[in-house]
Amino acid sequence: MATKITRNVIESYLNCKYKGHLKLGGESGTPSEYELMTTAARTISREKALARLVARFGEEDSCREIVVTTAVLKQRAPILLDANLEDESLSLRFDALKRVDGASIAGSHHYIPILQSYGDKASQRERLLLAVFGLALARIQKSRPASGLVACGPEAQLKKVRLDSKLYRKAEKVLGELLRLQEDGEPPRLTLNRHCQICEFQKQCHTQAAKDDDLSLLRGMSEKEISRQNSKGIFTVRQLSYTFRVRRRNKRSKSQTFPHSFALQALAIRENKVHIHGNYTVPSSPTSVYLDIEGHPDRGACYLIGLVVVENGVESRHSFWADNEEEQPTIFSCLLAKLSQYSEYRLFHFGNYESKALRRIKDHLAEEQQEQVEVVLGKSVNVLSIINAHVYFPTYSCSLKDIGRFISCDWSEPDASGLQSIVWRAAWERSRDDSQKAKLIRYNIEDCLALKAVVEFLTRIAPGGTAGCPGVPTSPEVVRTEDSQKHARRRHQFGMQQSALPGFDYLNKCAYFDHQRDKVFVRTIPRLRVVKQRRRRARRLVLPINKVVELSCKRCLSCNSRKLFQIGGISRQIIDLRYFRDGVKRWITKYVSWRYRCAKCGATFAHPDFPLFCLSRIWKNASFGLA
Repeated sequence: MATKITRNVIESYLNCKYKGHLKLGGESGTPSEYELMTTAARTISREKALARLVARFGEEDSCREIVVTTAVLKQRAPILLDANLEDESLSLRFDALKRVDGASIAGSHHYIPILQSYGDKASQRERLLLAVFGLALARIQKSRPASGLVACGPEAQLKKVRLDSKLYRKAEKVLGELLRLQEDGEPPRLTLNRHCQICEFQKQCHTQAAKDDDLSLLRGMSEKEISRQNSKGIFTVRQLSYTFRVRRRNKRSKSQTFPHSFALQALAIRENKVHIHGNYTVPSSPTSVYLDIEGHPDRGACYLIGLVVVENGVESRHSFWADNEEEQPTIFSCLLAKLSQYSEYRLFHFGNYESKALRRIKDHLAEEQQEQVEVVLGKSVNVLSIINAHVYFPTYSCSLKDIGRFISCDWSEPDASGLQSIVWRAAWERSRDDSQKAKLIRYNIEDCLALKAVVEFLTRIAPGGTAGCPGVPTSPEVVRTEDSQKHARRRHQFGMQQSALPGFDYLNKCAYFDHQRDKVFVRTIPRLRVVKQRRRRARRLVLPINKVVELSCKRCLSCNSRKLFQIGGISRQIIDLRYFRDGVKRWITKYVSWRYRCAKCGATFAHPDFPLFCLSRIWKNASFGLA
């Protein structure tokens, strides 16, 4: 590939390896509205942060949009803004470089990278990107920076990040993989992840994954779990669906837990049925309240609260809107005031976002309202926790949108999603258009209605209820995992067995194993026990050793020191086959060595050529001499 490795390629690779491969190949997709909005917001935040840095370090001493070379670094500028690094494989743009004390090729000083972050904290991905910048900068100044800086937010609040050897090893792995891809190496495997919902290649990758029936279609399945299934020869969702088995309950355990099973989720998709695993109950009350809260994930603030209340069969809908973050406590006070009108109720929400929002706003409310928040949290029910453990819908994810659409819930907007609601809120903040506000309130109420439909469906199919509702044509078929895998088990019977093939009868007659004599009678007849022991001793043959290999170490494998102590003898016999011109022969090689301990670094090791399998058992017996 002729394309150089740029910052956009590195950021794409850190988000998704396959996206980094596509970006390195020069491909581009269709960015979503959310991605366009965040890109514009990050650009504005970056310009404000760079202006802050210029004002902090002095505009006359700063250099901007300059190519990083050794001659430029020797000029000792306190800060370099928008610095560019170019070589045969890289084309990187640094947000800024700051001069610090320390020897390098430029003299008694060197530079450390500054990365501008849109958020208030430096994420692990940004720390790794900072380490990659440190590696690239070391190509010019011949010195790796020991630390870097992250300018958080438009205020450019500098936070120090230590670039240790562990972080640099990860950065070297990332840069090495990108260099391999640059040389037309084998592309990484397509794997869907959380970044897909905001990626410009979302439709392209999802279409290909659906065509391949890839395991990454199952939302929440980690790459480690996917690799573990691949090592077993399982690569598709259909293959995974055949691996589900109902485990027998442990009689000693007081309570049985039900972790989420991706195999059962794949089975539900293959059969297009709702599967119930274990028993669950949906708490009931004369008044049911369905809650949904909309907010900014980056700001940690909420601006819209929606309620659907069902009291004695009568449904009412309520919405509480905040124009800005200062009005956030007000809408939560209205929520608490509304809930206080009901003496007994159950509050249903989907996921833990609502409970986190209540706990976060608790410190900003009056003392009386703080106590009321605790009461509300005590009456709340996370519906997603019930679904994750017990109910498996034939959907690739357990999101409210996928489950709601499966049970025939509709949204007014075809692209309705949590990310799209953030775009609508940003559009309202710019224009103050009432149509955008009405769209958000309608979307919020429709989420509450979808939650209500899901709760009613879970109540209807709960164990002991009327599962499936045959009278309703749109009701999906519901099965229980315990019932679906019940089958008549044939008990084993002693005696002569009827062989499937005539040749097996001859094999049984030639067999020397006699279970009745060797396993049953030998326990009750002393004479047979003595005969059995004689036969066992007779079978213990001393095999001749063909070759003895003595291994010894002179230096420590870790620090190369000569101060070694022998702390136990170890030996191992390897039985192998050796081929000669006239045939094959059993060949026994005995390895004799020592277990060593280094007096300098304290490392314990054996000779690298000593057979490593079963080494733990050999070391356990090392104190008694040879194993």
